[in-house]
Amino acid sequence: MIMQRLLWIYCQIRFAQYLLQFIANVIIPDHDARAFNPPLWSFDKGTIIDILVDKFFSGLRRWDAIHFLQIARFGYIYENSLAFFPGYPLLFISPLGYLLNQILIESNAYLLSAISINFLLGFCNAYLLFQLGLKYNLTLNHAYWSAILFIVNPATIFFLAPYSE
Repeated sequence: MIMQRLLWIYCQIRFAQYLLQFIANVIIPDHDARAFNPPLWSFDKGTIIDILVDKFFSGLRRWDAIHFLQIARFGYIYENSLAFFPGYPLLFISPLGYLLNQILIESNAYLLSAISINFLLGFCNAYLLFQLGLKYNLTLNHAYWSAILFIVNPATIFFLAPYSE
């Protein structure tokens, strides 16, 4: 029962955070830091689903996420990508990435795969934090609220985007 309630709150908060990310990406212009920014690798326009995924989640395709997505697709072809461990990008080309690649262009399939993996791992982290609180004698209420505070912490954008944090 508590796991279902935690999952329900987790989903609501995460979707609100994705929506906030989308709104902020639309309102605030991107800063051109002259950083690593290779072109997208899919050359066709894609379907309406591709356009929606690109519009809604393109704000999460920044900074380290670009490196991880590039490594997942091409491997280590740039020297500046060597700082990123390959285990995390290999998850993007998992069966989920393969299935998404059947309906989306490749760059969007990897991005959505990475976001889905982070969504799942984020809930696992919140639940494990809840269990850890119970193990170390927190009350049920304190352990529950510590997991909720973990979900809404200010560093959440790094848990939403394809980052290894």
